[in-house]
Amino acid sequence: MKKVLCLFVLLVAFTHMANAQWVQGQGPMAGQVPALAVNGNNVFAGTMGGGVYVSADGGRNWAAADSGFTGFNVVSFAGSGSNIFAGTYNSGIFLSTNNGTSWTAVNSGLPANANVNCLAVKGSNILAGLQSGGVYLSTNNGTSWTTANSSLTNIDVTSLAVTGGNICAGTWSGEVFFSTDSGIGWTAVNSGLWADIAVLSLAVSGSNIFAATYGRGILIHTINATSWTPVDSGITNPIVLCLAVSGNDIFAGTLDGVFLSTNNGTSWTAVNSGLSNTDIWSLAVNGSNILAGTNGSGVWYRPLSEMVGVIPQHGSSITNRREFKINVRKNDIAIVLPSPLDGGKVTIELFTVAGRRIYSASHLANNGMMSIPLPGLSTGTYLMSIKSKNGSLHSSFVVSK
Repeated sequence: MKKVLCLFVLLVAFTHMANAQWVQGQGPMAGQVPALAVNGNNVFAGTMGGGVYVSADGGRNWAAADSGFTGFNVVSFAGSGSNIFAGTYNSGIFLSTNNGTSWTAVNSGLPANANVNCLAVKGSNILAGLQSGGVYLSTNNGTSWTTANSSLTNIDVTSLAVTGGNICAGTWSGEVFFSTDSGIGWTAVNSGLWADIAVLSLAVSGSNIFAATYGRGILIHTINATSWTPVDSGITNPIVLCLAVSGNDIFAGTLDGVFLSTNNGTSWTAVNSGLSNTDIWSLAVNGSNILAGTNGSGVWYRPLSEMVGVIPQHGSSITNRREFKINVRKNDIAIVLPSPLDGGKVTIELFTVAGRRIYSASHLANNGMMSIPLPGLSTGTYLMSIKSKNGSLHSSFVVSK
Protein backbone atom coordinates (compact mmCIF):
# COMPACT_ATOMS: atom_id res chain seq x y z
CA MET A 1 0.00 0.00 0.00
CA LYS A 2 1.33 3.41 -0.89
CA LYS A 3 2.18 5.55 2.11
CA VAL A 4 0.66 9.01 2.04
CA LEU A 5 1.41 10.28 5.52
CA CYS A 6 5.18 10.48 5.24
CA LEU A 7 6.64 12.56 2.45
CA PHE A 8 10.30 13.38 1.96
CA VAL A 9 11.03 16.99 1.10
CA LEU A 10 14.31 18.19 -0.37
CA LEU A 11 14.86 21.94 -0.28
CA VAL A 12 17.02 23.62 -2.89
CA ALA A 13 17.70 27.35 -2.99
CA PHE A 14 17.39 28.90 -6.44
CA THR A 15 20.09 31.45 -5.80
CA HIS A 16 22.62 28.69 -5.25
CA MET A 17 22.27 27.60 -8.88
CA ALA A 18 25.37 29.44 -9.97
CA ASN A 19 25.78 27.35 -13.14
CA ALA A 20 22.17 27.63 -14.32
CA GLN A 21 22.06 28.67 -17.96
CA TRP A 22 20.70 28.04 -21.43
CA VAL A 23 21.77 24.89 -23.29
CA GLN A 24 21.90 24.56 -27.06
CA GLY A 25 19.87 21.67 -28.48
CA GLN A 26 21.25 19.19 -30.99
CA GLY A 27 19.55 20.83 -33.97
CA PRO A 28 17.67 21.88 -35.94
CA MET A 29 20.38 21.83 -38.57
CA ALA A 30 18.73 24.77 -40.34
CA GLY A 31 19.82 27.61 -38.09
CA GLN A 32 16.99 30.16 -38.44
CA VAL A 33 13.96 29.20 -36.31
CA PRO A 34 11.03 31.66 -36.63
CA ALA A 35 8.42 29.28 -35.15
CA LEU A 36 8.16 26.96 -32.15
CA ALA A 37 5.10 25.08 -30.89
CA VAL A 38 4.24 22.41 -28.36
CA ASN A 39 1.63 19.77 -29.18
CA GLY A 40 1.25 16.87 -26.80
CA ASN A 41 4.69 15.56 -25.85
CA ASN A 42 6.38 16.95 -28.92
CA VAL A 43 8.00 20.29 -29.70
CA PHE A 44 7.93 21.49 -33.31
CA ALA A 45 10.42 23.92 -34.82
CA GLY A 46 9.78 25.74 -38.08
CA THR A 47 12.89 26.80 -39.97
CA MET A 48 13.78 29.01 -42.90
CA GLY A 49 14.77 26.69 -45.72
CA GLY A 50 14.87 23.51 -43.65
CA GLY A 51 11.22 22.65 -43.11
CA VAL A 52 9.96 21.22 -39.82
CA TYR A 53 11.92 19.56 -37.03
CA VAL A 54 10.48 17.71 -34.06
CA SER A 55 11.84 17.01 -30.58
CA ALA A 56 10.41 14.38 -28.24
CA ASP A 57 12.71 15.20 -25.31
CA GLY A 58 12.04 18.85 -24.55
CA GLY A 59 14.37 20.39 -27.14
CA ARG A 60 17.54 18.43 -26.50
CA ASN A 61 17.52 16.40 -29.71
CA TRP A 62 15.82 17.15 -33.02
CA ALA A 63 14.92 15.22 -36.16
CA ALA A 64 13.62 16.39 -39.51
CA ALA A 65 9.86 15.85 -39.87
CA ASP A 66 8.87 17.27 -43.24
CA SER A 67 7.64 14.37 -45.35
CA GLY A 68 5.03 15.78 -47.73
CA PHE A 69 6.21 19.38 -47.55
CA THR A 70 6.67 21.21 -50.83
CA GLY A 71 7.81 24.45 -49.20
CA PHE A 72 10.43 24.65 -46.49
CA ASN A 73 10.10 28.17 -45.04
CA VAL A 74 7.95 27.39 -41.99
CA VAL A 75 7.01 30.44 -39.94
CA SER A 76 3.95 29.54 -37.83
CA PHE A 77 2.21 26.67 -36.06
CA ALA A 78 -1.06 25.89 -34.31
CA GLY A 79 -2.16 22.73 -32.56
CA SER A 80 -5.74 21.48 -32.50
CA GLY A 81 -6.15 18.24 -30.60
CA SER A 82 -3.94 15.63 -32.24
CA ASN A 83 -3.49 17.83 -35.32
CA ILE A 84 -0.69 20.31 -35.96
CA PHE A 85 -0.94 23.01 -38.64
CA ALA A 86 2.15 24.64 -40.16
CA GLY A 87 2.09 27.97 -41.99
CA THR A 88 4.72 28.70 -44.62
CA TYR A 89 6.01 31.46 -46.85
CA ASN A 90 4.89 30.91 -50.45
CA SER A 91 3.33 27.46 -49.91
CA GLY A 92 0.27 28.00 -47.70
CA ILE A 93 -0.69 25.65 -44.87
CA PHE A 94 0.17 22.01 -44.15
CA LEU A 95 -1.50 19.61 -41.74
CA SER A 96 -0.08 16.63 -39.87
CA THR A 97 -2.31 14.18 -38.03
CA ASN A 98 0.54 11.89 -36.89
CA ASN A 99 2.92 14.10 -34.88
CA GLY A 100 4.81 15.35 -37.90
CA THR A 101 5.57 11.99 -39.52
CA SER A 102 3.84 13.22 -42.68
CA TRP A 103 2.18 16.41 -43.89
CA THR A 104 -0.56 17.27 -46.37
CA ALA A 105 -1.24 20.63 -48.00
CA VAL A 106 -4.62 22.08 -46.91
CA ASN A 107 -4.95 25.16 -49.09
CA SER A 108 -8.44 24.98 -50.58
CA GLY A 109 -9.82 28.53 -50.57
CA LEU A 110 -6.48 30.20 -49.78
CA PRO A 111 -4.71 32.47 -52.27
CA ALA A 112 -2.05 30.77 -54.38
CA ASN A 113 1.42 30.76 -52.80
CA ALA A 114 0.06 32.24 -49.57
CA ASN A 115 2.42 33.65 -46.96
CA VAL A 116 0.93 32.50 -43.63
CA ASN A 117 2.45 34.67 -40.91
CA CYS A 118 0.43 33.27 -38.01
CA LEU A 119 -2.10 30.64 -36.97
CA ALA A 120 -4.50 30.33 -34.03
CA VAL A 121 -7.18 27.96 -32.74
CA LYS A 122 -10.53 29.01 -31.27
CA GLY A 123 -12.60 26.01 -30.32
CA SER A 124 -13.11 23.97 -33.47
CA ASN A 125 -12.12 26.89 -35.71
CA ILE A 126 -8.66 27.41 -37.20
CA LEU A 127 -7.59 30.94 -38.12
CA ALA A 128 -4.76 31.97 -40.41
CA GLY A 129 -3.23 35.45 -40.71
CA LEU A 130 -1.80 36.13 -44.15
CA GLN A 131 0.63 38.66 -45.50
CA SER A 132 -1.49 40.96 -47.69
CA GLY A 133 -4.41 38.55 -47.35
CA GLY A 134 -6.06 39.25 -44.03
CA VAL A 135 -7.59 36.50 -41.89
CA TYR A 136 -8.88 33.19 -43.20
CA LEU A 137 -11.11 30.80 -41.26
CA SER A 138 -11.56 27.04 -41.44
CA THR A 139 -14.41 25.31 -39.64
CA ASN A 140 -13.60 21.83 -40.96
CA ASN A 141 -10.04 21.15 -39.78
CA GLY A 142 -8.40 22.84 -42.73
CA THR A 143 -10.31 21.06 -45.48
CA SER A 144 -11.39 24.48 -46.79
CA TRP A 145 -10.84 28.13 -45.93
CA THR A 146 -12.94 31.29 -46.26
CA THR A 147 -12.07 34.93 -45.76
CA ALA A 148 -12.92 36.54 -42.42
CA ASN A 149 -12.03 40.12 -43.23
CA SER A 150 -15.23 42.10 -42.79
CA SER A 151 -14.29 45.49 -41.27
CA LEU A 152 -10.62 44.48 -41.18
CA THR A 153 -9.15 47.62 -42.71
CA ASN A 154 -5.58 46.31 -42.78
CA ILE A 155 -5.04 42.87 -44.30
CA ASP A 156 -1.29 42.52 -43.68
CA VAL A 157 -1.74 40.34 -40.59
CA THR A 158 1.36 39.50 -38.57
CA SER A 159 -0.01 38.00 -35.33
CA LEU A 160 -3.08 36.34 -33.86
CA ALA A 161 -4.22 35.53 -30.31
CA VAL A 162 -7.37 34.16 -28.71
CA THR A 163 -8.65 35.41 -25.36
CA GLY A 164 -11.97 34.13 -24.10
CA GLY A 165 -14.50 34.79 -26.83
CA ASN A 166 -12.30 37.32 -28.62
CA ILE A 167 -9.79 37.02 -31.43
CA CYS A 168 -7.01 39.61 -31.69
CA ALA A 169 -5.14 40.34 -34.91
CA GLY A 170 -1.96 42.44 -35.09
CA THR A 171 -0.83 43.98 -38.37
CA TRP A 172 2.36 45.13 -40.04
CA SER A 173 1.17 48.75 -39.99
CA GLY A 174 0.85 48.75 -36.19
CA GLU A 175 -2.89 48.25 -35.79
CA VAL A 176 -4.68 45.68 -33.61
CA PHE A 177 -8.21 44.47 -34.33
CA PHE A 178 -10.63 42.55 -32.10
CA SER A 179 -13.36 40.18 -33.23
CA THR A 180 -16.06 38.73 -30.97
CA ASP A 181 -17.63 36.55 -33.65
CA SER A 182 -14.81 34.38 -35.04
CA GLY A 183 -13.76 36.96 -37.59
CA ILE A 184 -17.15 37.86 -39.04
CA GLY A 185 -16.57 41.45 -37.93
CA TRP A 186 -13.56 43.35 -36.58
CA THR A 187 -13.08 46.50 -34.48
CA ALA A 188 -9.83 48.47 -34.37
CA VAL A 189 -8.38 49.09 -30.89
CA ASN A 190 -5.41 51.29 -31.66
CA SER A 191 -5.26 54.02 -29.03
CA GLY A 192 -1.74 54.07 -27.61
CA LEU A 193 -0.19 52.16 -30.52
CA TRP A 194 2.31 53.66 -32.95
CA ALA A 195 1.45 53.90 -36.63
CA ASP A 196 3.64 51.88 -38.99
CA ILE A 197 5.26 49.92 -36.13
CA ALA A 198 4.50 46.25 -36.76
CA VAL A 199 2.82 44.16 -34.05
CA LEU A 200 4.82 40.96 -34.43
CA SER A 201 3.43 38.90 -31.57
CA LEU A 202 0.38 38.86 -29.29
CA ALA A 203 0.14 36.92 -26.03
CA VAL A 204 -2.59 36.53 -23.42
CA SER A 205 -1.96 36.38 -19.68
CA GLY A 206 -5.09 36.40 -17.54
CA SER A 207 -7.14 39.46 -18.49
CA ASN A 208 -4.17 41.13 -20.19
CA ILE A 209 -3.03 41.10 -23.80
CA PHE A 210 0.59 41.88 -24.58
CA ALA A 211 1.79 43.17 -27.95
CA ALA A 212 5.40 42.85 -29.10
CA THR A 213 6.40 45.47 -31.65
CA TYR A 214 9.17 46.02 -34.16
CA GLY A 215 10.84 49.07 -32.64
CA ARG A 216 8.58 50.21 -29.77
CA GLY A 217 9.00 47.43 -27.23
CA ILE A 218 5.96 45.89 -25.52
CA LEU A 219 2.51 47.23 -24.77
CA ILE A 220 -0.33 45.92 -22.60
CA HIS A 221 -4.09 46.05 -23.09
CA THR A 222 -6.54 44.98 -20.42
CA ILE A 223 -9.84 43.47 -21.46
CA ASN A 224 -12.46 46.22 -21.92
CA ALA A 225 -9.78 48.94 -21.78
CA THR A 226 -9.77 51.59 -24.49
CA SER A 227 -6.02 51.98 -25.04
CA TRP A 228 -2.62 50.30 -24.97
CA THR A 229 0.10 51.17 -22.44
CA PRO A 230 3.88 50.68 -22.84
CA VAL A 231 5.34 48.13 -20.40
CA ASP A 232 8.97 47.61 -21.32
CA SER A 233 11.07 48.92 -18.42
CA GLY A 234 14.32 46.93 -18.40
CA ILE A 235 14.14 45.73 -22.01
CA THR A 236 17.30 46.92 -23.75
CA ASN A 237 16.21 46.48 -27.37
CA PRO A 238 12.85 47.82 -28.64
CA ILE A 239 12.66 45.21 -31.40
CA VAL A 240 10.64 42.42 -29.76
CA LEU A 241 9.96 39.50 -32.06
CA CYS A 242 8.06 37.04 -29.89
CA LEU A 243 6.28 36.43 -26.58
CA ALA A 244 5.48 33.38 -24.45
CA VAL A 245 3.49 32.95 -21.25
CA SER A 246 4.02 30.47 -18.42
CA GLY A 247 1.63 30.88 -15.52
CA ASN A 248 2.09 34.46 -14.30
CA ASP A 249 5.44 34.82 -16.04
CA ILE A 250 5.84 36.50 -19.44
CA PHE A 251 8.88 35.96 -21.66
CA ALA A 252 9.94 38.26 -24.49
CA GLY A 253 12.36 37.42 -27.28
CA THR A 254 14.36 40.40 -28.58
CA LEU A 255 17.52 41.14 -30.53
CA ASP A 256 19.20 41.38 -27.11
CA GLY A 257 18.05 37.97 -25.92
CA VAL A 258 15.27 36.75 -23.63
CA PHE A 259 13.63 38.90 -20.96
CA LEU A 260 11.29 37.84 -18.16
CA SER A 261 8.57 39.76 -16.34
CA THR A 262 6.88 38.40 -13.22
CA ASN A 263 4.72 41.49 -12.62
CA ASN A 264 2.56 41.89 -15.74
CA GLY A 265 5.24 43.74 -17.67
CA THR A 266 5.92 46.46 -15.10
CA SER A 267 9.59 45.48 -15.22
CA TRP A 268 11.73 43.03 -17.18
CA THR A 269 14.98 41.23 -16.43
CA ALA A 270 17.38 39.65 -18.93
CA VAL A 271 17.69 35.87 -18.51
CA ASN A 272 20.48 35.17 -20.99
CA SER A 273 23.12 33.28 -19.03
CA GLY A 274 24.81 30.83 -21.41
CA LEU A 275 22.89 32.09 -24.46
CA SER A 276 25.60 32.86 -27.01
CA ASN A 277 23.14 33.95 -29.72
CA THR A 278 20.75 36.63 -28.47
CA ASP A 279 18.87 37.14 -31.75
CA ILE A 280 15.65 35.44 -30.60
CA TRP A 281 13.00 34.71 -33.23
CA SER A 282 10.62 32.39 -31.34
CA LEU A 283 9.72 31.16 -27.85
CA ALA A 284 7.68 28.27 -26.46
CA VAL A 285 7.04 26.68 -23.07
CA ASN A 286 7.19 22.89 -22.86
CA GLY A 287 6.40 21.47 -19.44
CA SER A 288 9.31 22.44 -17.20
CA ASN A 289 11.41 24.09 -19.94
CA ILE A 290 11.33 27.25 -22.01
CA LEU A 291 12.72 27.05 -25.53
CA ALA A 292 14.15 29.81 -27.71
CA GLY A 293 14.55 29.68 -31.48
CA THR A 294 17.40 31.82 -32.77
CA ASN A 295 18.61 33.43 -35.96
CA GLY A 296 21.45 31.12 -36.86
CA SER A 297 22.00 28.81 -33.86
CA GLY A 298 18.99 26.53 -33.79
CA VAL A 299 16.98 26.01 -30.59
CA TRP A 300 18.10 26.51 -26.99
CA TYR A 301 16.35 25.35 -23.84
CA ARG A 302 16.42 26.19 -20.13
CA PRO A 303 14.45 24.95 -17.09
CA LEU A 304 11.77 27.36 -15.94
CA SER A 305 12.73 26.62 -12.35
CA GLU A 306 16.03 28.45 -12.87
CA MET A 307 14.32 31.69 -13.80
CA VAL A 308 12.77 32.71 -10.47
CA GLY A 309 16.12 33.15 -8.75
CA VAL A 310 17.39 35.73 -11.24
CA ILE A 311 14.51 38.16 -10.69
CA PRO A 312 15.33 41.05 -8.33
CA GLN A 313 12.94 41.19 -5.37
CA HIS A 314 11.78 44.19 -3.37
CA GLY A 315 13.01 44.40 0.19
CA SER A 316 16.11 42.83 1.69
CA SER A 317 17.14 39.37 0.57
CA ILE A 318 17.17 36.48 3.04
CA THR A 319 20.65 34.99 3.26
CA ASN A 320 20.34 32.90 6.43
CA ARG A 321 18.08 29.94 5.62
CA ARG A 322 19.21 27.53 8.34
CA GLU A 323 15.87 27.90 10.11
CA PHE A 324 13.73 27.47 7.01
CA LYS A 325 11.91 24.13 6.94
CA ILE A 326 9.05 22.60 4.96
CA ASN A 327 7.04 19.57 6.03
CA VAL A 328 4.47 18.30 3.54
CA ARG A 329 1.77 16.45 5.45
CA LYS A 330 -1.42 14.70 4.43
CA ASN A 331 -3.72 17.71 4.87
CA ASP A 332 -1.40 20.73 4.84
CA ILE A 333 2.12 22.07 4.45
CA ALA A 334 3.89 23.14 7.64
CA ILE A 335 6.48 25.91 7.27
CA VAL A 336 9.12 27.16 9.71
CA LEU A 337 10.23 30.63 8.61
CA PRO A 338 13.77 32.03 8.89
CA SER A 339 14.18 34.67 11.58
CA PRO A 340 14.08 37.74 9.24
CA LEU A 341 10.56 36.72 8.19
CA ASP A 342 9.47 35.54 11.64
CA GLY A 343 6.47 37.65 12.62
CA GLY A 344 4.02 39.81 10.75
CA LYS A 345 2.14 39.29 7.53
CA VAL A 346 3.68 37.21 4.73
CA THR A 347 2.44 36.26 1.27
CA ILE A 348 2.87 32.65 0.17
CA GLU A 349 2.70 31.54 -3.45
CA LEU A 350 3.20 28.01 -4.72
CA PHE A 351 3.82 27.03 -8.35
CA THR A 352 4.31 23.85 -10.29
CA VAL A 353 7.65 23.59 -12.05
CA ALA A 354 5.81 24.42 -15.29
CA GLY A 355 4.84 27.79 -13.83
CA ARG A 356 1.17 27.14 -12.95
CA ARG A 357 0.21 28.87 -9.71
CA ILE A 358 -1.66 26.50 -7.40
CA TYR A 359 -1.77 28.59 -4.23
CA SER A 360 -1.61 32.27 -3.27
CA ALA A 361 -2.62 33.76 0.08
CA SER A 362 -1.45 36.01 2.92
CA HIS A 363 -0.78 34.59 6.37
CA LEU A 364 0.21 35.83 9.81
CA ALA A 365 3.27 34.04 11.09
CA ASN A 366 2.83 32.72 14.62
CA ASN A 367 6.27 32.43 16.23
CA GLY A 368 7.66 31.60 12.82
CA MET A 369 5.23 28.74 12.24
CA MET A 370 2.60 28.55 9.51
CA SER A 371 0.22 25.96 8.12
CA ILE A 372 -0.75 26.10 4.43
CA PRO A 373 -4.13 24.38 3.85
CA LEU A 374 -3.13 22.49 0.71
CA PRO A 375 -3.87 18.76 1.07
CA GLY A 376 -2.90 15.95 -1.27
CA LEU A 377 0.20 17.48 -2.86
CA SER A 378 1.27 15.00 -5.53
CA THR A 379 4.79 13.82 -6.27
CA GLY A 380 6.90 16.35 -8.16
CA THR A 381 8.91 19.58 -7.99
CA TYR A 382 7.32 22.79 -6.71
CA LEU A 383 8.38 26.42 -6.47
CA MET A 384 7.62 28.47 -3.35
CA SER A 385 7.72 32.24 -2.99
CA ILE A 386 7.52 33.91 0.44
CA LYS A 387 7.41 37.70 0.70
CA SER A 388 7.12 40.14 3.58
CA LYS A 389 7.96 43.77 4.22
CA ASN A 390 11.34 42.62 5.57
CA GLY A 391 12.44 40.58 2.60
CA SER A 392 11.70 37.65 0.34
CA LEU A 393 12.64 34.03 -0.12
CA HIS A 394 12.31 31.82 -3.20
CA SER A 395 13.02 28.11 -3.11
CA SER A 396 12.10 24.85 -4.79
CA PHE A 397 11.29 21.57 -3.10
CA VAL A 398 10.75 18.03 -4.28
CA VAL A 399 7.97 15.82 -2.96
CA SER A 400 8.42 12.06 -3.22
CA LYS A 401 6.12 9.50 -1.69
